[in-house]
Amino acid sequence: MNCLAAFTIGHLLADVSDPVGGQGRARRISMPLCPQSSFPHLHAALTGSYLYDPNDQFEQGLSALICGWSVRRS
Repeated sequence: MNCLAAFTIGHLLADVSDPVGGQGRARRISMPLCPQSSFPHLHAALTGSYLYDPNDQFEQGLSALICGWSVRRS
C-alpha cells in the first residue's frame, strides 16, 4: 500500500505543481552518465523524443505496479 500511495501522491503533486524551470520554459537535460551509445532509448526519451501524457503515464505505472505484484505472488 505504501508503494501505491507514494506513486499516486507523486503523480498528483507533479500534476498540480509548476514545471521545473517555470511555465513555458523548455528544459535541456545534461546526461554525462547516460551516454547515447550505452543507453540509446533512455537518451532519446530524455532529450526530446518522449511525449509526456500524465494520464497515460499514471495508468501505465499503476498497471505495472499491480501486474508486478501479481507476478511476484506466483
